[in-house]
Amino acid sequence: MKGELDRQILLHIHRDLPPERIEEISGVLAGNLDEYMRFKELGDLLQEEREELSKKEPDMEKLKKEWNQYARMDHKRFDVLMEQYFNRYQKALKAKGEKGTVANLNAAIGGHNKWYRMKKDHGFGKQYREDMRRLCFLFKLSYTEAIEFLWSAGQPLDSASARDYVIAQCLVKQEYEQEKIDERLKQIGKQPLFWPNQEGGRDRV
Repeated sequence: MKGELDRQILLHIHRDLPPERIEEISGVLAGNLDEYMRFKELGDLLQEEREELSKKEPDMEKLKKEWNQYARMDHKRFDVLMEQYFNRYQKALKAKGEKGTVANLNAAIGGHNKWYRMKKDHGFGKQYREDMRRLCFLFKLSYTEAIEFLWSAGQPLDSASARDYVIAQCLVKQEYEQEKIDERLKQIGKQPLFWPNQEGGRDRV
């Protein structure tokens, strides 16, 4: 096999075929030592590439940018999750003898009619960053559920933010009490999630 087209065919074989098919092709090529060695060498190089890639840290900024673009184009996942978790929230409150209405949720996230505005915008936009984090606790999401929910709106937790790190810790430990969450944030000098600080103004991270 010679030329770039042949090389691309070999790459395709190594990347996309199951191991048993690769072994079968190796057996066919074994009759020609040059072709067999070239095929084997290419496979070894691809394995080295995979190992190197697995060692590298993902480019979070690039990942966030790509996911934001996806979130703008496809809102279905956000819409499905929003309805699913709201229904669960409502059932849990009704089981306690409470109404669990949208008005209750709006009061909890601190904004008149905010629930409907958020749904209309599919949670996308800087104005909903804090609200999305509050909803994770109000809906009592697991850490895995919260990650998917936040990403679905292009509002992922920031790995470089100490504040988001504490929020993530609370989700992992399933600590949903608002006072405890705000107290933990206060301990590291960060703005509370549920009760606005006296200074007001923009959210700090």
